[in-house]
This record gives sequence, structure tokens and C-alpha cells, in this order.
Amino acid sequence: MVTGNQILAYGLIGVAGTLLLKKASNAYYLDATFLERIALTHNVDHYKFAYKSKNAPKTMPILSKAFLKTPDNQKGEFTPIFNDDEGYIHFSIKNYGRTVSGALAQLQPGVEGIRISKPRKHFKEDVPLDKFKQVYLIGAGVGLAPLWGYMNACLKKSESPTKIKLIYANHSKDDIIFKKELDDLKIKYSDRLEVVHVLKTQVDGKEGEFTKYVGSRLNKEILKCELSTGAGDDDVKVFVCGPKKFVSMVSGSPWWYGGSLKDLGFKKDQVYMFH
Repeated sequence: MVTGNQILAYGLIGVAGTLLLKKASNAYYLDATFLERIALTHNVDHYKFAYKSKNAPKTMPILSKAFLKTPDNQKGEFTPIFNDDEGYIHFSIKNYGRTVSGALAQLQPGVEGIRISKPRKHFKEDVPLDKFKQVYLIGAGVGLAPLWGYMNACLKKSESPTKIKLIYANHSKDDIIFKKELDDLKIKYSDRLEVVHVLKTQVDGKEGEFTKYVGSRLNKEILKCELSTGAGDDDVKVFVCGPKKFVSMVSGSPWWYGGSLKDLGFKKDQVYMFH
């Protein structure tokens, strides 16, 4: 039989445990300042933050992720897109008009109460920047953001032999984020970077870079054409990021491997999926 004293003891233990968890959670987050918001498309914004603490990380590691809390305690997890702007944190976030993205869209620079967690790795193993001979990046919409950091870091590593092909799907050309920056990278690293656009809507026939795949969503036939080599090759890796249905079509999910890449002969350990 449980006595009153035992019930009280269990209750005190529960309260103590809750307080410890709350304290640990608070220690995981650091106060941050919201500095800037720039519109990238009609529904994607670029946000710039800075940690307030002197003990905060100076940079966000490549392929890391962090939680962000708004003053009204809306929370979301995002991948920083730059790691070379010391002292600052950059996110590109699609505004869905609700939860954390909707709350962020209403904030003004300088507002107090933003908290950002310490970064943690997307993948258990470290992903090298200079080991693979070929990397395919497959993204849709704002799904380019997590791929962007790896692509830039890899290209800037001058001794890296890695060639990169970005296959980037969007509804229209107006939904492409970092269009100018992509064009600049294509010129600067013309021997190492190839960009393939896939657009659902039609474009002017004179716009050559958009005429290869228009009026269609990304599908297995396009992937078969663009990923014609590398299946089964450990020196070839594929990174995938986008909406759940998009990722499912391309590679399954982080919890089960499948989709077009599996059908095309790519091994599970060749593929990195963001989630």
C-alpha cells in the first residue's frame, strides 16, 4: 500500500525532475538579437541574427541545425546557410503564415526575446568537403538553404577536387532563392559547378537556362538523365532537401530509404537527407 509520505515523495521527485529538465532546456538556448530580414521571394525571407553571449559559437558548423524560439515561444528548427560570417547566424525561412515562420515575419529588427539553441550536427558522421569526386545536390524551393552551405564551403576549398551538380526544382523562376549568387558561382567555378533548373510553369523560350525542364515537376526520368553516373560509387554522394513529398519521391525519408535514387541504383550510404 502506498502511504501519504510516499505519494508526497514521488510528487517532489516529479517536480524536481521537471525543474531540472527546464533548466537544461534553458541552458541549451542562448539569447540572440534579430538584426535584419530581407525578402528573397514572395514567401521566403533571409534572417540575420547574432548571439548575445560571449560564450556563444563564433560560427555555425557546415551541415548543422539549430532551434529558434520567438518571444511568444513559437519554435522551429532550421539550418544555417553561411558559416563564414563570424558572429552572425543566417537562416532562410519560408513564411507559411503560422507558427514560427508567421511569428518571425511579424517581428521588427531589434526586438528582444529571440532565443537560438547551440548548433548540432545534421548527420552522425562528419561529411568531408574534399573527399568525393562528385556531389549531387537535389533541392526544391527553400530546400536549397541547407544545401547552400555545403556547396559554398566545398567550392571555396580550392584544393577540393569535388564537382557539384545542383538540381533545383521550383514552381516558377520567381521562386528561386539566391538566383544572382548562383549565377556568380557558376561563373567563378565553371569547371566544378553545374546548375540544372526544373520549373513547373512555362517560361519565355528565349531564357535558355530554364528551357531544359519546364512544365513538369522533378521526376525519376529527369533524375535518370541528370544522375547518369555514380550509382553504387562510394566517391559519389547525393544530398536531398525539400518538402516531404518531394524528398519521398527522390529518396524516401531519413527513416527508410527508397524513391527514385534507390530505383536508379544509388546505395543508402551514398545519400544524405535533411529533415
